[in-house]
Amino acid sequence: MPVRERLTLPRFAMLLLQLFFVGTATWWLMRSGGGSRGTPPLQPMLLAGCLWIYFLRTCFTALVLLRRPLPWSEAIGVSAWMGLIYATYALAAGRSLGDPDGWAWAGLALYGVGSVLNSGSEWMRHRWKLRPENRGRLYTGGLFRYSMHINYFGDLLLFTGLCSIAGSWWTGWVPAAMAGMFVWFHIPRMDRYLAGKYGEAFAAYAARTKKLIPFLY
Repeated sequence: MPVRERLTLPRFAMLLLQLFFVGTATWWLMRSGGGSRGTPPLQPMLLAGCLWIYFLRTCFTALVLLRRPLPWSEAIGVSAWMGLIYATYALAAGRSLGDPDGWAWAGLALYGVGSVLNSGSEWMRHRWKLRPENRGRLYTGGLFRYSMHINYFGDLLLFTGLCSIAGSWWTGWVPAAMAGMFVWFHIPRMDRYLAGKYGEAFAAYAARTKKLIPFLY
């Protein structure tokens, strides 16, 4: 399906809302970090850049990778959730950020790894699914050979990295809440769907592959 046909009203509204959220978060970070000193220090700019990269990846996912219809309920729910996340990092960091320390650079590295795991795994699966000979088959290759939900694990890493960049311990509620939703809601729901669709192929895949964290769980 061409990109222009996927830009339905719910999708457009979701991306427009998130653009507003990331723009507002950036304004707050630049204003709070700079104040009367003029140019903001590097750390709030680093955090704002990471938020923008995440927004652009969201656009790529919504317009290229997400091939199914997007209902209004999901568009509104995702937008509200992301608005809360953008506000969390902006409000926590905007008051006190200066120049990056070791924790901030470590967080940036973690953010990069998580982003690659999430978008990279989704892109490899997307390209595999486009090949006619793979129609109706379960994808178990690429990064998904190390974890059944490696894309979720990537999200946990990148948002943990953002916590480190922000330098506020209480922002840890974001990856903690995500981990809870993944383990108790999203993963069981997805596994039930995949088991119903792929049967024995999924059962064999689940028996040999970790659920979320490679080599551990």
